[in-house]
Amino acid sequence: MKKLLAVLCILVLSLSVACMAQADVSGSTRIARFVHNVTVSGKMAPDTFDPDVTSYLLSTGSTVNNVYFTITLEDPNATMYIDGKRVQSGVKTQVAGMSDNPKAVYIDIYGVYGGFTRYTIFLQRRPSDKRTRVSSGYITKMSAKDGVTSITADLVNVYYNGGNDSTFHNDSAALYTYPCSANCIFYYGTIEDPHRCHNATEFNWYYTQTPDQLYRIVYIEDEIVAVLPYAADYEYSK
Repeated sequence: MKKLLAVLCILVLSLSVACMAQADVSGSTRIARFVHNVTVSGKMAPDTFDPDVTSYLLSTGSTVNNVYFTITLEDPNATMYIDGKRVQSGVKTQVAGMSDNPKAVYIDIYGVYGGFTRYTIFLQRRPSDKRTRVSSGYITKMSAKDGVTSITADLVNVYYNGGNDSTFHNDSAALYTYPCSANCIFYYGTIEDPHRCHNATEFNWYYTQTPDQLYRIVYIEDEIVAVLPYAADYEYSK
């Protein structure tokens, strides 16, 4: 009998503690759970969310365009604003469209009894590891799909003599295809007398008239931004 009473006392005490803990959450202005969508390329510092830490830095990969947060509050009756917009607890919300400029997201939580907490998440997109580069080669095809022009080219190896003079050799017949930027500039003619085209369609007509013409192709990341005539300054000998 005494054992049974002891067990009942323990159960009552546990329930009382649980109720007190539940009551303590009411009026809270803290975040219970914080989730973001950049789990693959994103890195947060500190790396583990702590309701008592109110500032974080979340850096994302160079290809991330949008960041979403799902924030669950300790008190679901508290009022939350993200950058001034009312957001419900536990609802996935787009908080930022990413660019190369850093930004801050402010999360303001107002308690039902007048308390207030602000969390600040600083967002930063890491720079791309891709680089501007220049290639040279023969254009074999131009195509357009969904409004994007692409160029397929047989690229050559270019050799320099220590200055600006160069020559080339076509070591392979491998073809490479890249899309053109919407603002890509096209020149036809010769390196001594280049002529700028109004658009890709005009360039497409001119380049097919001289299929053996070499072109210098300028890329930024994975887009072609300029196409210019190219010619060797001396004969290849190697």
